[in-house]
Amino acid sequence: MLKSSPKRHPVTLERLERALAAIAYVIVQEGADGAVYVPYLERLEKEIAALRARDDVVSRARRHLDRLRDQAEGVRAICAR
Repeated sequence: MLKSSPKRHPVTLERLERALAAIAYVIVQEGADGAVYVPYLERLEKEIAALRARDDVVSRARRHLDRLRDQAEGVRAICAR
């Protein structure tokens, strides 16, 4: 009998931030022993920064396209005479 593969959940900013909070909590609660979890915290921080940067790039691209669309509409209005 074949086992089905586990359902994968998308990586979202919300999930990463919840994981970061959980790791931060463990690090603080464990004191000096919590230092073993620091690489996880750092990885999550990098993943969050990368996701935010990607979102920022998409936002900037949308603004550029909106500006071009607005300029093109002005040109069409002038040529429509």
